Amino acid sequence: MLAVTLTSVKTRFVIGVLSLVQIIYLTEVGTIIIKSEIPLNFWKLLVIFLERTIIAISLIVLFANMLGL
Repeated sequence: MLAVTLTSVKTRFVIGVLSLVQIIYLTEVGTIIIKSEIPLNFWKLLVIFLERTIIAISLIVLFANMLGL
């Protein structure tokens, strides 16, 4: 809803794809990690989430540039 006023197609693309990647991560992988016996606390999960976000942003921007957006 906040990205409606953005005029750059590349920015809208990056925000949209990153949102989808994070939703999939939280619903699938996050649930599995929390329910498993792996000893991870909230802070370790937060670090994993931030690392995944940084990697995803890099790949999404690269892909957007390859598409010519």
